[in-house]
Amino acid sequence: MATFLNIVTTFVPGLVLVFLGLKIANSRKAMGLFRSAADARFLCGSALPPRVVVLWLDFRMLRLLLMQLPAYTLWFLIFASNIRGAIAGILAFGLSMGLFFGIVLGLNLPLVRLSHSKSAVLRVAGASLAVVGLASLGTAVSRVGHLALVPPAIASILLGLPPGSWMVGGFHANPWAFLALGICMIIAFALTLVVAHDVYPEVWESSLRMLTVRRLMRQSGGFLSPRETRQAMREAGVQQRQRPTAAVSSRGRHVPPGAWTLLWKEWLAAVRVRGGLRWPVITLMAAIVIGWGAGGGFGRLPPVVQLNLIALPLYLLVIINMMMSIRLGVDLRNPLWWLSSASLTARLLVLTLARSLRQVIPLAAGLLAAAIAAGSVAVFVLGLLLFAAAIWAVQAMGIGVYTIIPTPVDLRGPGQLLRMLVLMALLIPIVIVFTIAAVLSEHVAIGLLTASATAILEGWGLLMFAASRLQGNGLAFAQAERR
Repeated sequence: MATFLNIVTTFVPGLVLVFLGLKIANSRKAMGLFRSAADARFLCGSALPPRVVVLWLDFRMLRLLLMQLPAYTLWFLIFASNIRGAIAGILAFGLSMGLFFGIVLGLNLPLVRLSHSKSAVLRVAGASLAVVGLASLGTAVSRVGHLALVPPAIASILLGLPPGSWMVGGFHANPWAFLALGICMIIAFALTLVVAHDVYPEVWESSLRMLTVRRLMRQSGGFLSPRETRQAMREAGVQQRQRPTAAVSSRGRHVPPGAWTLLWKEWLAAVRVRGGLRWPVITLMAAIVIGWGAGGGFGRLPPVVQLNLIALPLYLLVIINMMMSIRLGVDLRNPLWWLSSASLTARLLVLTLARSLRQVIPLAAGLLAAAIAAGSVAVFVLGLLLFAAAIWAVQAMGIGVYTIIPTPVDLRGPGQLLRMLVLMALLIPIVIVFTIAAVLSEHVAIGLLTASATAILEGWGLLMFAASRLQGNGLAFAQAERR
């Protein structure tokens, strides 16, 4: 277990530098420190000096961030050999993270002010830090994989860069590491006090943006589209960056015909969303690292760790698909949707396939990494078939539930409950078929293949049900979605 923790902490300096570099390069907006409009009116209208108010808001945000850390203490309870070691690990981890969050909070407002006049300098500095962090991550991968691609002298420097190395020392309860992080946090808050006399407008604008997004998430079931977000921001009076209203046509661009046009449309939506392919690429890299570790690429890991590496991504996939808000109103209100020569079932099939690919592609990359590390092709082939079929079936289930409860507000309560009930109803035949096939054939692989086929059949049945519900009543569903 200690070996695994040492492997994890090897990546901390690089991850911290990449995080700080991205923060510095994108420090155009202040953090939303006000929790409500009443909170802002009370604090801004009080007789307290603005510097005291901003300092209090920073410390309150730090307290809220630290309150979320107990969710990770279970890892220490699993990793520690005794309760004393678990408590010591939790305290050291919490103190190190608290000091680091304090540094980030303290630097936010000074960087925002500096970005008004020195934005190019900040972008260059942030990009440089991120590049150094990536070099540190590459060195960590080289060391963990015993590749020896980096000279030892340079590797020791890249793997010992602060403040990540100070955090690693803090994880091991090193008092000098705590002292270094504490001094940096004091300096960061001192810089905040220098600029805090006139930052209410920036803090309120970011807070209003955050409050608007939270309100919209409560109404829509947790997932937002860019169009809904922009409309809500305009209604709240939040200034939006000017977006181009026209795009230059590209002669000769190939658009797939029929229902496959929806796949091309989903690709454009993924590319044109804010951030572009940044988060998909990050997810892809994380999936590769997790798959490599689960397959034994980082050495022999304890069974508990391997189980968590496999269970955590699967749990996230289940939660994302259960909470995801299905929206078809824009397409159903479009006359071109109903003028298509492709059948409604075919269009829904392509739509669910396109949305499933966003999850299947990183999952396939992780399974491929696990298969290479474990030296087993069956891990990739069987895992991809099983999980791809399951993800697509859950997407089809979401379309089916949408045709029963199209109102986004209801999806947070009855809709999610209905999804859970339908999911359990879908799992029962899959488990039965898997058990029968595995017992009769005496091969788990055959059981997994039959279970995947069962999931595909169930998803197809749900798509046919959704198509029958939408056929001839599309406008009614679109109007119900807007309520």
